[in-house]
Amino acid sequence: MSSRRETTEPERLLVAKWSKEGNSLREIASLIGLTHGCVQKILQKYKKTGSVANIPGRVRKEILSTTVMRKIIHSVKKDPRVSASKLALSMSSTIGEKISDETIRRTLHQYGFHGRTPIRKPLIKMSNECDPENTTTKLWHEMTSMTSELMVVWNTDDFHEAIHNHLVGILLFMMTLKLFMMLKLFMMKYYYS
Repeated sequence: MSSRRETTEPERLLVAKWSKEGNSLREIASLIGLTHGCVQKILQKYKKTGSVANIPGRVRKEILSTTVMRKIIHSVKKDPRVSASKLALSMSSTIGEKISDETIRRTLHQYGFHGRTPIRKPLIKMSNECDPENTTTKLWHEMTSMTSELMVVWNTDDFHEAIHNHLVGILLFMMTLKLFMMLKLFMMKYYYS
């Protein structure tokens, strides 16, 4: 037994044409290479519909109309962080039918919206900013300890070297502090932009 194959549209047009010319079903079947029953079905369909084209099958009815889809897209553009379940609840109350979360997600995917939300940026102000490592405090303590060391060295012969070390320490402290301030300004610009 041979495998079934669908007849092409030109074949079906030939069946309809030869039938109008007065050929019998068996003659048409032998000319095209189809069975008698297949030719008969093609002609029945042609007489019923007036066409030999395939009729599209029944499609599942869409739940969402185009206006509801536009409302969904508008609400997502207005608030990108809204969840699919909240959207489904609001839209089901709007249209009066239950809409699943997955239907909302599928609609959003069709329009190019995916499950991404904007990055939450921390609110950093001078008033609520904190230095987790207390780096400036540590540096200040180092500087004050250097000053006490300088007081001890004051009476020794290495006075000039101690002053030099102290000034280098202060310079390093100021440069580090300036670097921290520049870093802080950069971070604030980055977070607020």
